[in-house]
Amino acid sequence: MKKKLIISTSIILLFVISIAIYLYIGTYRREVVSPNGEYVLKYYNTIDITNTSLAFRECRAQWVRLYTKSGKKLNEKLTDICKQEGRINWSDSAVSLSDGRTVWELPSPAE
Repeated sequence: MKKKLIISTSIILLFVISIAIYLYIGTYRREVVSPNGEYVLKYYNTIDITNTSLAFRECRAQWVRLYTKSGKKLNEKLTDICKQEGRINWSDSAVSLSDGRTVWELPSPAE
């Protein structure tokens, strides 16, 4: 009896952890490469478990993650605005997202 309880609890815990990981990672949407090719912004959709009518929503929260071209993650943010992509400002030392609040410093080439 105790063994069945441990197995059942383990399965439920594994299921909950799997859903939490999926919600954190999101599903890949697209990416935007910096003009110099050194950095990549990757967009991931999230699942809103509080809204059952996902098909009718105009806006969905998305993760925006900044990576180097070698794949090292430098930064990430869960956005709270719609149509985030397409309005990104790249400079030699920073990237600013379209929300007007998020500016990520880019490492110097020596780093």
